[in-house]
Amino acid sequence: MIWVRALRLPFLTASVVPFCVGALWPTSALLGWPFLLGLVAVAATHLSANLVNDYADSRSGADWHDLTYHQGLFGGSKLIQEGRLSEHWYLRAAVLCGLVAAGAGTALAWALGSAVPLLGMAAVLALAWAYSKRPLQLAYRGLGEPVIFLLFGPAVVMGGQYTQTGVLFTLAGFWLSLPFAFLTTAILVANEIADADADRQAQKRTWVQRLGRAGAGRLHGVLVLAAGLALSWCLSVGVVGPAGAIALVGLLPAAVATALLTTGTPGPRRWLLASKLTIAGQALTSLLLLLTVSL
Repeated sequence: MIWVRALRLPFLTASVVPFCVGALWPTSALLGWPFLLGLVAVAATHLSANLVNDYADSRSGADWHDLTYHQGLFGGSKLIQEGRLSEHWYLRAAVLCGLVAAGAGTALAWALGSAVPLLGMAAVLALAWAYSKRPLQLAYRGLGEPVIFLLFGPAVVMGGQYTQTGVLFTLAGFWLSLPFAFLTTAILVANEIADADADRQAQKRTWVQRLGRAGAGRLHGVLVLAAGLALSWCLSVGVVGPAGAIALVGLLPAAVATALLTTGTPGPRRWLLASKLTIAGQALTSLLLLLTVSL
C-alpha cells in the first residue's frame, strides 16, 4: 500500500487512458510493440513526475504547511512528512522511473526507425520535472496549468497516435486531445483551490492564487464547459463517431464539482469532494471515449 500511495498509482489513468485513445482512434489494427513501448514510456514518465513532485514540494516547504494526507488528491503523498520515506528515496525513484521512460522511448525510436520518440520523450520528461523542481519550478510561476494542459492532452493523445501511424501531429488528433486537456487542467484547478492556503505560504503563484478561490471556481466551470464544447466539436466534424456522444455523460460529475466550488459556503469538505468529482468526471469521460474508439 505504501508504494501505491508513494507512486500515486490510481492517477495513472489521467495519462494512460488518453494515450490508449490516441493509439486506438486512427486505426483498428493495433501495432503491438510500438503501443506497448509507448504505454510504458507514458506511464513511467507520469510516475517519475509524481515522485519528483513530492521531492520538490518537500524541499521547497510547500508540503510541510499542511501535514494532513488528503488521499493523494493534493498536498502530496505526505510519506516524507510522516517520516516513512525520505526525500532521497523519492529522488532516486523518480530518476529510476525516468530511466525506464527513456529506455522505452529509445526502444520505440529503434522500432519505428525514427528519433522522434526519443526526442519527444526527453522533452516531455524534462517538462514534467521542470513542473515543480528547481531551477524552473514552473508550477510556482503560474505556468503549471499550461504544462498540465499540454502534457495530459496533446502530448499523450498524439503520442499514442504516433505509435500507430508514424505521424506526430494531425489536426483531428489535436481536436481529440482537447477534452482530456481541459478536464485534467480542471482537476489541477480543483486541487489548487483546496490547497490554496499551503500554496500561498510556499509562495506558489498558481492561477488560483491570482484569481482567488471564487474566481478559480468560475475558471473550473469554464474548463469543464470547454471540455464539453471540444467533445461536441469532435462529434460534429466526425473525429469520433456518433457513439462518442455517450462520453458527454462523463462530464456530469465535473459539472457538479463546479457547482460545489461556485455556490454554497466554501470549506475543506466541499473542496475535497469537488476534487474527487472532477477526477471522476475526467476518468469517466476518458473511459467512455476509449470504449467508443475501441469498438
